[in-house]
Formats: sequence, structure tokens, C-alpha cells
Amino acid sequence: MVNNGKRCNAEFKADIVRLINEENRTVSSIVRDFGVSEQTVRNWLKESKDRQDPYKTRIAELEAELKEARKKIADNEVTNRYIKKSYGHLRPEQPEVIYQIIKKESGSDCPVEKMCHVLDVSRSGYYDWDGREISEREKTNAKIVEVMKNSHTKAQGMIGLDKLWEDVKEAGFRGKLYLATIKDIFHKEIVGWALADHMRTELCLEALRNAVIRHRPPKGLIHHSDQGSQYCSEAYIKEIEKNGIVRSMSRKGNCWDNACAETFFSTIKSERLHHRTYKDIEEARKDIFGYIECFYNRQRRHQAIGNMTPVAFLKKYWERQKAA
Repeated sequence: MVNNGKRCNAEFKADIVRLINEENRTVSSIVRDFGVSEQTVRNWLKESKDRQDPYKTRIAELEAELKEARKKIADNEVTNRYIKKSYGHLRPEQPEVIYQIIKKESGSDCPVEKMCHVLDVSRSGYYDWDGREISEREKTNAKIVEVMKNSHTKAQGMIGLDKLWEDVKEAGFRGKLYLATIKDIFHKEIVGWALADHMRTELCLEALRNAVIRHRPPKGLIHHSDQGSQYCSEAYIKEIEKNGIVRSMSRKGNCWDNACAETFFSTIKSERLHHRTYKDIEEARKDIFGYIECFYNRQRRHQAIGNMTPVAFLKKYWERQKAA
């Protein structure tokens, strides 16, 4: 039976090398007499020769040390990239947000296992999320993309987004809808929202005005947003100042400064929108109204406020204020 080399101890290898170097045995005779392969014997000879050269030995040691150092640096880069830029802004009660980051950024330099460890989420939880059955909404979106691709090809690439959407609607799909929301960070309630088939400033203004009309906040309230053009517009700024609200905006290019809003949109997508297909904007508005006003604000428990609903949390707060 031929040995595979890996089963031979260091002493046996040294004896074979000695037979060749000191007793002038040929490699072929060693193969015949000891049952090892020719390549294995030549590997042993090379290893012995390398060990006899102290410079080669040291170079090999340095190469191994360099490889280990590079691995540690790469691990630290992954850790810093995601802990410093992302995890500090994420909510543990919404792991789907973290899963989306992992799915987007994972690759050969950022393995899933490492990112799950760094971002402190369950690897099995991530794979369960990633392997879930495709929802009806996702299937519909795939069909819409296919219609757009076909239209783009037929037009030889000379077609704008507006015309593409006309082709989508003609194929029997609804146009794209946009949702703007105002969220109270204290008790997590969506205090104002608006829906439209565009994302112009008027949409965000409607959500803001709805929030002000319904809740009449005192002057000095802080309004935080990202640096979208709608929130930087003259009309939006005037509306804020008119109501005595203080403006606050995310740092440029840092979307995670507005993580609370991102968390809500991730939640409504996973809990509602990805499971629905709407015929028109009115059907969408009715369904989103039911989700926000009936469920999210009044029935859904939020870990950040002690697993209470926003309405119950606020009621308890005012009761304590009165008792004090």
C-alpha cells in the first residue's frame, strides 16, 4: 500500500532524506522499497533543503507572519467599517435592517459569518431571513422590472423614466407610490404621513402639516431629517419656521443619522408592503392607513419603549406627569 506522506512522521521523513543524500539512494528505489510516491519524496527533499538555508527559513517565517498580520488588519477593517458607520445607529428590535446591510455588503472580503459576528446578529437568523419565500409583492416587482427592460430594449435605450412608467401602467401594473412620514422619537408614533405618486416637496409638506394639525406641538420642537432636496426646499423651511420648529439634519452622505425613519420603512415593508399589491393609489392609501393608524400606532409593541404600544406609552407618561 502506498503511503500518502501526510501519515509519515518527521523522523521517517528525515531517514528517507538521509538515505538519498548520504547513502546515494535513488528516488525511484525509495519509491519501490518504501511505498511512497515520487512527488512526496521530492517534496521532502525540497523541505529539507529549505531548512538548511537559514535565509529561506526566515523568509518563510516572515511571509507567514505577514499573512497573519494582513488577516488581522482585514478583520479590523470589517469591524470598524460596520460598527462605527452602521451598528451604532441600528435598533436591535429591527434585525431586518442589519440583515439588509449584510446581504448588500457580503462578499469575499466581507464573509457573512464575520459580519454577523461584528454586528451581533444570529447567523441562523440571517439565513432564515435571506431564504424566506418570495412574497407576492416581490414577484410583482420582478414582473415590473421585466416590462421596463423590454421597453428599454425596444427603444434602443432612448427612453426616459416617465415613459417607462407609462409602459408599466399600460401593462396593467400600478405606478410607483411614495410615502412620507413624521415619527415622534419619544413614543415612536407616526404622527403625520402622506402618500402620493411623486416625491416632490408637496408630499413631505402634507405629512408635516398633518402632524402639526393633529398634535399641535409646542414651539422649540426639534425636527430631524436627512438632506433630501424636499427638506432643504424654501417652502419646507418656511413651514417649519412658521410653526416654531427647530431644524436638524443628518450629516452629508450619512443616511444612518436618520436611522429611526429607516427603521420604520423597513418595518412597514417587511410587515405590510411586501405582502400587498395595490390596484391604485386609493387602495394603497386605505391599506396604509389601516397599518399606521390602527396597527403600528395602537397595537404594535415597540421594544424601545418597554414593549408597549405608542399610544399606551404616551398615556402612561401623561398619567405620571399629572400624579407628580
